[in-house]
Amino acid sequence: MPVGYGTLETCRHSHCHPKPPGIEPCPVPPGARPSVRPAPHRLEKDRIVASGPANGVGIDVQGETESITLAENRLRETRKPPSRVGIRIGARTRDVRLIDNTREGFPADLSDLRKP
Repeated sequence: MPVGYGTLETCRHSHCHPKPPGIEPCPVPPGARPSVRPAPHRLEKDRIVASGPANGVGIDVQGETESITLAENRLRETRKPPSRVGIRIGARTRDVRLIDNTREGFPADLSDLRKP
């Protein structure tokens, strides 16, 4: 039977929620916080046009995300006034790779909130 952790949907750790009968607890030691880091992921060759609210973000990488690649995506903002961000990288993210993405019409193409 697979054992997963990382989100409330997959974590079977007793401090997250009661585990269903027959499901093994996740391998996180008691008292420890379960990991929320996904396996390496790619967002590739997508086209995002005029997406989100007036103060929105085309691609928003947040939380404790790590090992993600954003490659060859096309982001375009056509609405006025321009107040959106093309790509935002949250303060707690790690190992985010940006490869050949194009952004048009955003006053801020990239907002990287990680500490240098």
